[in-house]
Amino acid sequence: MGNTFYMVVSVIMMILLFVLLIWGKISPVIALILVPVGAAIVCGFPLSDVGDWVTAGLQSQVSTVAMFMFAIIFFSCLMDTGMFDILLDRLLSKATSVTLICLITIVATMLGHLDGSGATTFLLVIPPLLPLYKRMNMRPLVLMALVSLTAGVMNMLPWGGPCARVAIGLEMEANDVFLAALPGFVTGIICCVILAVVLAQVEKKRGAGVQVKVAAGEQVETLVDEEKARLTRPKLFWFNLIMMIVTIVCIFTLDVPTALVFAVAGSIALCINYPGAKAQSERLMSYAPTCLTMISIGLAAGVYTGIFNNSPLQEALSNTLISLLDGGISAHLNTILGYLWAPLATIGLNHEATVYTILPTIANICSDFVTPAQVGATYLMTFSTRVFASPLTAAMYVGLGLCGVELKDHLRFTLPCSWIISTIIMTVALIVGAVPF
Repeated sequence: MGNTFYMVVSVIMMILLFVLLIWGKISPVIALILVPVGAAIVCGFPLSDVGDWVTAGLQSQVSTVAMFMFAIIFFSCLMDTGMFDILLDRLLSKATSVTLICLITIVATMLGHLDGSGATTFLLVIPPLLPLYKRMNMRPLVLMALVSLTAGVMNMLPWGGPCARVAIGLEMEANDVFLAALPGFVTGIICCVILAVVLAQVEKKRGAGVQVKVAAGEQVETLVDEEKARLTRPKLFWFNLIMMIVTIVCIFTLDVPTALVFAVAGSIALCINYPGAKAQSERLMSYAPTCLTMISIGLAAGVYTGIFNNSPLQEALSNTLISLLDGGISAHLNTILGYLWAPLATIGLNHEATVYTILPTIANICSDFVTPAQVGATYLMTFSTRVFASPLTAAMYVGLGLCGVELKDHLRFTLPCSWIISTIIMTVALIVGAVPF
């Protein structure tokens, strides 16, 4: 088999994976396994080699998958204790003006999205804030936009889904990707704060700030059922808050795997908040579905990246693309894509397919000019802002339902803001040298 044949197979494999993932009729786990294995069989690769490649791919994902699993356990445990609810209640008590309400929305979303779950963030932040917005004659559309954009930026965190998947696709630590994207993360948060102030002024001009009576049927109340009351640990609020802060500091200061930090922190959190093997097992069982979803996708991606990155397929594709691009274009390819990732994703470029197929190829083509971490950071910084402004994001519909906002109105209002923020992020990253031009 020659280079041309391998190149054709790799292109077909990538297109097929795109179609299957966008089609949505087959699980990403199944697509990530069957497509590369089928390509290997078509190419006639020895099964022993395929087995070695898959093993290497799986081994490269272990640290990232472990980190995400233990992070879910840790943050879910803190969520169960009611720590975030208490923080939100204290924030809401300070909401005395339109501007403060918008700024509190940003802070509340940052706190609510620490566990990396978009649906949880909407469920945690919107119900207590929506009555305030209505009482102050503010549009729910603004609430949905601020939560969506801030949660999108927060997805850059190492334990966030997009960052974890970028790391898996590039076979590296999620921490390394985040550190490369850190200037973009900080810029994104600053942009969200500025946007909150700007939108507050817009709402004031529209008449916001004058309290209006909210009809009883329009109230969105947070129902505290018996199960939630049983799990909350208000007396341990300060312990849990300090432990969360210490854990995050340790992640970025200690020279130990992030997975180990979360594993230890999660174990301590469970022991203190829910003593006893029965209670701990019950909590772990409740976190299992979320953990299993990420672990299965991570390991299935290991099968794909193992075969694609270690077989002649990626080399053949990269060599073909390099021959089509002269040195000047390939030197700036990562930068050009940095300004295109957000609009491309908006019109349907699939996230999973991109990080598992395109990014590794881009990293290989641009290896003389940028590091894999910078390629991943470029994509992560500019893609994340519009995660919750896309019809393809399921969690977004939770927020739309809670706010009573229509999809078309949300997209018209939020998408331009997300594009502006992603453009500013990319420009700042170039200026500070986080991403070379």
